[in-house]
Amino acid sequence: MTTADDKREQINYISVDSAPKRFAGPVSVWQAPRMLAVFTVLAAVQLWLINTDTVAQIFPNHDYVFSQHTGRHAIAIRIFLISFFAAFAAFSSGGARGRILFGLDMTLTFLAGCAVFDLANATAHHLIGSSLSLHFSAITSGLFGFAVYSFKLLERGFMPARIRIEHIPVSQLRAFVRLGVTIVIAAGVAIWVGGMDLYLVQLMRDWTLLGGIGPGVFLFLPVLFGQLYLLAIYDVLTAKTPEFKPPVSVIVPAHNESYIIRDTINAMDRAATHYGGDVHILIMNNNSTDDTEEIARETLAACKAAKGRVINVPKPGKSNALNAGLDACETEFLVRVDADTLVGEDNFTRAMPYFTDPSVGVVGVYPCPRGALFLIGPACSKYWSNMASIPWQWVL
Repeated sequence: MTTADDKREQINYISVDSAPKRFAGPVSVWQAPRMLAVFTVLAAVQLWLINTDTVAQIFPNHDYVFSQHTGRHAIAIRIFLISFFAAFAAFSSGGARGRILFGLDMTLTFLAGCAVFDLANATAHHLIGSSLSLHFSAITSGLFGFAVYSFKLLERGFMPARIRIEHIPVSQLRAFVRLGVTIVIAAGVAIWVGGMDLYLVQLMRDWTLLGGIGPGVFLFLPVLFGQLYLLAIYDVLTAKTPEFKPPVSVIVPAHNESYIIRDTINAMDRAATHYGGDVHILIMNNNSTDDTEEIARETLAACKAAKGRVINVPKPGKSNALNAGLDACETEFLVRVDADTLVGEDNFTRAMPYFTDPSVGVVGVYPCPRGALFLIGPACSKYWSNMASIPWQWVL
């Protein structure tokens, strides 16, 4: 007898879902080690160069810092980020010209932002006679560098084609204010504790690997994420309205999922029973060659609370299946789950009350070993797009 696990092993995750054309491809297991080796060499060469007598006169802080800062030398975060940009671009997909332009785009954008930071610091020193610390400069540069990397990756990477969207502007002022306040508090705590004459702080500064920035980083990040976690708990405790039960559509892209699709649909039917509102399941049969379609139709017909239908999407690719599902959605709210995801019985009931707040556009949850991973949000009637174009507020 063939079990579900046996069928899963036969598939080996090789399908148009896991490797859509133009969006994924085979990568050598040595790709990451080679990239790390190039990063190490580039960083080592720059660190050696910037510590030579001639170059050290231009950059006395032993990093690409263009203005005077107070405090001790911190880790050369700008050198490390530039090395990372170059190494990552060198091993990214595309032709030689595209990789070079990608690396230059990230590096020059990052250096331009650092120049603005340093110009502001020099201006403050000229006007009030006080400069920012190297620790603050390093933390700010690091956060900005990772932001540049993320945005440039989205800007230059291949993304699925967009479909029409009814854009509803939503003010994010409250979210940005809360984030700004938490960053300031975390930085203040890190600077305050880092300035104390504590043995542990001095010990961390003496470690060569940390280069003096260790106490600040190891304090800043936990304090920042700790505050965000407490704010998320506050939102959970204050945002729920139990009687909010509007109709919901569930989009399920499926390619050769006969081994699990029945369990997936039955789990959603149990969640629909717990929810009490209308739940419409859309199984997007994406070029399946097994009996996924037949099993899905049979299981949907036997559902007690949910309603649903199977929609054939002959064009291979998970993005095509998702876009077809979004276009077929006729409810204001939708859920997106994978065909091998078993939602929890109370998932719909717990998620929907967040949307009583008009500023909330999406609710996301983390996967558990035996359950729920899904995104749920207003579908703006039949018009949608990819995630990056929606001004969503994340609720944990």
